[in-house]
Amino acid sequence: MAKINARQKGHAFERAVVLMFKALGWVEAMTTRLGSKMLDNMKIDIMNVDPFTIQCKAVETLNVHKAFLEIPKIVGTYRDWE
Repeated sequence: MAKINARQKGHAFERAVVLMFKALGWVEAMTTRLGSKMLDNMKIDIMNVDPFTIQCKAVETLNVHKAFLEIPKIVGTYRDWE
């Protein structure tokens, strides 16, 4: 079996997550690479799944603290803790 690179693995995982959200009723779910350059630049990976903001990580081990710090602060949401 051919080994895929990390970028391909990440994109495939994002597409799989979109399919899961669609199956759960978020029929307009899509990757931000397809739907919004601005959200993609903010490191948000899946859009149209309100009230959620989704960043996918397809890794063997995850540094949760580092991943959490990469999530953009969006004013007016539950992340607006200050």
